[in-house]
Amino acid sequence: MLSSVKTELPPSSVPNQPDETSIAARAYEIYASNGRVDGDDLGDWLQAERDLSISVGSKNDKNLLRVI
Repeated sequence: MLSSVKTELPPSSVPNQPDETSIAARAYEIYASNGRVDGDDLGDWLQAERDLSISVGSKNDKNLLRVI
């Protein structure tokens, strides 16, 4: 019988995941572009993650196309 082994990768090595510093910088850009209104820090952070994940994903897709 095989046992399952859960392997956890460090956040920086997870594919299509931006690092925390990049997310924080993008979240601040979103905050500033919305008039520096307090109260939606989580929303800004999540939007930054989505923006950067899409950006990282499309870069990986372009690199994949070069390999093929």
